[in-house]
Amino acid sequence: MNVTSRIPDGHSLSADIYIPLVDSLYQEGRTLLAGSIFVVGSVFATYWRTSEPTLLVLAALLTAVATVRGVLM
Repeated sequence: MNVTSRIPDGHSLSADIYIPLVDSLYQEGRTLLAGSIFVVGSVFATYWRTSEPTLLVLAALLTAVATVRGVLM
């Protein structure tokens, strides 16, 4: 059985690679935590440099989404 999946750039991945990759995204909570900290941190750093209040809203929304994903894991 040859199962492939399309990725955004138009290339295909075999199931032997795709399935473990996707599974790892939902099993490792530390990766989610580290990624969330770096993303929200970069949004705050950008806010600090630009003083754009919309970025604070974005940071709050990203924190909320990361929290919900963490709880659902």
